[in-house]
Amino acid sequence: MSNDKIFVSRRNVIRGSAASIGAGALAGCSGGDQEATNTGTGNGDTVQQVTQNIPDSLVEQAREEGTVVFASTTDAPALNNDVIPAFEEAYPWAEVNGQALAPGDVTNKVQTEYQTGNVTFDAVTNTRGTMAPLTGSDGPLRQFAEDGAVMEYVGNLMNYPESMYDVESRYWMPKTTYPLAVMYNTDNLSREEAPSSYEALADDEWDGRLAFDRPQLLGLSGGLFASLYGVWDESKWEEVMQGIADNNPMTTQSSSNAYRAVVQGQRDVAPATLLTNIRQGIEEDSPIEAYFLEPATALNAPTYITKDAPHPAMGELVCRFWASFAAAEAFKNTERMLAHPAAQSHYFQGAVPNDVTLRPVAFDTPSFFSEPGTWEDRFAEYFG
Repeated sequence: MSNDKIFVSRRNVIRGSAASIGAGALAGCSGGDQEATNTGTGNGDTVQQVTQNIPDSLVEQAREEGTVVFASTTDAPALNNDVIPAFEEAYPWAEVNGQALAPGDVTNKVQTEYQTGNVTFDAVTNTRGTMAPLTGSDGPLRQFAEDGAVMEYVGNLMNYPESMYDVESRYWMPKTTYPLAVMYNTDNLSREEAPSSYEALADDEWDGRLAFDRPQLLGLSGGLFASLYGVWDESKWEEVMQGIADNNPMTTQSSSNAYRAVVQGQRDVAPATLLTNIRQGIEEDSPIEAYFLEPATALNAPTYITKDAPHPAMGELVCRFWASFAAAEAFKNTERMLAHPAAQSHYFQGAVPNDVTLRPVAFDTPSFFSEPGTWEDRFAEYFG
């Protein structure tokens, strides 16, 4: 695919077929056999109900524990109004304590609780990039997990694309995925004037007109820029990063802040924005348009089961439920895509154009996750 702009219009972003990150029918997470059939074609056809097939033994163990405490990067209204009620509908006997936290806070709390021996969370959700600092700069999350903070998952993730879970060690499991798009303010720019490639962000015309979250936080912009590192040679990457830095971008503590800066007209373009933010903004009639550039990426937000948790069976039950089709509609109501392509094509038709192929953030740059300290330092050289 060329770097030509692929625009998501205000009309079409609400409905249409999400690009598949992989193929196969959606399957519920379980330790037993799975049965799942996707009869949808991506054009609005129905998707048959999926057999979740969570083992009865796990449900009984969870019922005995009764309570689950988890942390999630999902905002509090969505968590309390949609996500938790969906779990409680499936398991009405459960007492659920879900806490909405910022990505960095999830990481810090998991690490602190493990190191102090005072584990309160049974499960957590976080983005892969943000969980990576659990390792420091010495090794991947897997090594830290083997030391004790999160536990290995042994259930069956059959029919999930391999990019959606930790195939080798199974220390994280699929939940939701967040396509990254370029957003611009339509009061300040036309489509033809918006950047036509990621390289164009280094051009002088964008001086003082860009906004994105601080790359060294290893969030959206960090993941995007690391993805470009795997696509380009190092000299080109360094040249573009320096050019972007020389354009005096507004760097924020979160991608949401960058999004708001563009919506409010303080800046013209946000190159790393969650499609969910954009869809909500369009529905609120904000002056924004979104489109995709190559490579088009998506940020995974998996789940982790904490070790030494007070309610380990409940923690596992929550994680398995989130990876199942039964949770897809609840996430859809919060403008979040379940990681599995079958759910995406059913619930988010047209959100991503059919000719756009989404790949996981840093798909060809594994060091973004295995050596987060190195990437923090690398980004700090440019964006201080």
